[in-house]
Amino acid sequence: SSTENLDSSLNSSHVKFKVLHELAFTSDRKRMSVIVEFPDGTIRVIVKGADNVMKEIADPSISVNSKQMWEQTERQLYQFSREGLRVMLVGHRNLSRDDFKSWNARYMAALESFTDRGGTRKEKMEKLQAEIEVNIKMLGVTAIEDKLQEGVPGTLKLLKKANIKIWVLTGDKQNTAVNIGKSCGLIGWGYQLCYIRETEENACRAQMQALIEALNISTSEGAALMVSGKSLRASMTESNRDVLMDLMNHDKVRVVIASRMSPKEKANIVTLVKTTLKVITLAIGDGANDVSMIRAAHVGVGIRGKEGMQAANSADYAISKFRFLAELLLVHGNLSYMRNSALILYFFYKNLLMAVQQIYFTFVAGYSSEEVFDGYMLNTFNLCWTALPILLFSVFDRPANLDELIEFPQLYIPGNRSELFNFRTFWISFAEAIAHGSIIWLVIWITTHDILESYWAASVATYTAVVLVANTKMVLITTTWFWFNALIIILTILVYFLFIWLYCGPIGFSFSPWLFGVIQMIVIQPMYWLAVLWLVGALFLQDYVIYYIKRAFFPSLLMLVQESRSDNQLKQELLVALDSHNKSKSLPVWGSEKKVPAARGVKDLNLHTKLKMMAT
Repeated sequence: SSTENLDSSLNSSHVKFKVLHELAFTSDRKRMSVIVEFPDGTIRVIVKGADNVMKEIADPSISVNSKQMWEQTERQLYQFSREGLRVMLVGHRNLSRDDFKSWNARYMAALESFTDRGGTRKEKMEKLQAEIEVNIKMLGVTAIEDKLQEGVPGTLKLLKKANIKIWVLTGDKQNTAVNIGKSCGLIGWGYQLCYIRETEENACRAQMQALIEALNISTSEGAALMVSGKSLRASMTESNRDVLMDLMNHDKVRVVIASRMSPKEKANIVTLVKTTLKVITLAIGDGANDVSMIRAAHVGVGIRGKEGMQAANSADYAISKFRFLAELLLVHGNLSYMRNSALILYFFYKNLLMAVQQIYFTFVAGYSSEEVFDGYMLNTFNLCWTALPILLFSVFDRPANLDELIEFPQLYIPGNRSELFNFRTFWISFAEAIAHGSIIWLVIWITTHDILESYWAASVATYTAVVLVANTKMVLITTTWFWFNALIIILTILVYFLFIWLYCGPIGFSFSPWLFGVIQMIVIQPMYWLAVLWLVGALFLQDYVIYYIKRAFFPSLLMLVQESRSDNQLKQELLVALDSHNKSKSLPVWGSEKKVPAARGVKDLNLHTKLKMMAT
């Protein structure tokens, strides 16, 4: 609102303008204005905004704003938007000095006001801004080319292959948004275009229901849903929201484009999707208009660029190019999901191994409060003997190489469907821990208790078996081996034996005198070593057999990608087969009920056959 001087060169002459006020863009007004004093002393309001908003504030009595002129302007807007240009209208209005002084006094008072009966400061300012932005005379149309960043079409193609549904929420005209969608490959040329045009609530609901019925019988490869402005507001009413969500989430609808949206409407759409569809949402934007949407989504991504840093500063993640979104999701996001899923299941597994021993010991101890393990042994289990291997696993393990995660975006689908961590995988891991813990108890306490002839000897023997089995499990779930994670597992086991030897000797006597000499009693018993080695070998063999059966007869896409790692021909066959599935009506669902003849291993099968096994 401060006064500024603006210099301009017109026809080789120097002209100075005085900027009296700048009325900034807001999501509700969808326009911005400047109040300028010209060199001849006249004062004008110059307004720039969206075509639908400018038409509402134009003075119809002026010949420039006649019906014929608007029809010509609409044709120009349509042509520009068909070329993918971002269009806006510019207009102005002359103000008398008395009118400006009267308005300026009230506006400055509103700037300095507090909330009262007249409303908040923002409401007072917007009311005065709307008061002066009326009876506008149209000056012309601006059309600006908004070039796509490098790599946008390829990134969108990868995200679509990853079974990520993409919605475009934009403030541009509908035709502009549609043509940009086609140019970047978001809208396939074979897609059926579905428009919501009705602005009345009941008519809008009837149109959406008709679109759902049409899509149910459609034979097109996909559909793109278009909605904008007043039609969007009519479709988002309380009675229409469920129908809108059914339409937007239809199996045929591959992309949704909502145009002429304010920032508040963008945030409302994201919130509606979160609460209605119960899915994880990600919003990405590069300007201040996208901040509300970014904050409303589960995950917000801001792009640093020419439109400022507001979006990046408000987001969970900031990137400099749109194409980096593919690596953020398909590489870092996918690896994080795989690692965290294995980490959580392993934590439940190893702690249940310990808990099972205490449950069984309750029966032996006559339901007393006696613990099966010494207190220091319990405390060091998670802190020392099972901590570092899983820590390195959760940071460095890579079930697929980085280039494979980009080359095969379908590897993202299991994470999108929560296939690696859910109630099913949790209960499987739970049952496996119970079974392994029971076997440890039976082998140690039933077969060696009489030989060891000591409650604490059996306790140390059981504890040792649990530590070895837990680390053996870590070996089985690790898919990427480096020298340091192999070294850590070996050192963990060696340091454990050193610790238990010292703890059961003079060093640990002051802490737990009842353990003195126990380890020396155990290590001289051949049955102890036989039992422990048998436990580790048997449980390792069980997991290995299960893993082999999965890879041989029920291969996942990840297993096929791992197989094709050293064979380029197999990799090309796999890519071709996946592309053929992507062009089909339904996306592949990994994990199949079909079986393969037992005489043929997975490496003997053609990859097309394997994909038929996997796809539904």
